[in-house]
Amino acid sequence: MDQTEPDPAESIDVILDPYAAARNRIIVTLGGLSPEEWATIFTHLTLSGTISVKWWAERVIEHSTDHPHNLWMIKQLASVTPHVRERFTGAPSAVPAHS
Repeated sequence: MDQTEPDPAESIDVILDPYAAARNRIIVTLGGLSPEEWATIFTHLTLSGTISVKWWAERVIEHSTDHPHNLWMIKQLASVTPHVRERFTGAPSAVPAHS
């Protein structure tokens, strides 16, 4: 899989702004649900069972709070030298050091 390494000079806002906008759209949509809609039960194919919209929404919002932290960690890791990155990851880094 081809992965693009983060550019330490690029503002993390380039990623966070669209992410925050998408997350806010989800929150607005969920905020408009009626109590009956929150209680709606559906079958989730990969979870192999029935779940409520409320249960699913709670997991989506909870999970979405992990992403900004992970992005911050990636940004921090991209700014360290390959030698330091290798000590943390245990594998040689193909990312060039930035001054």
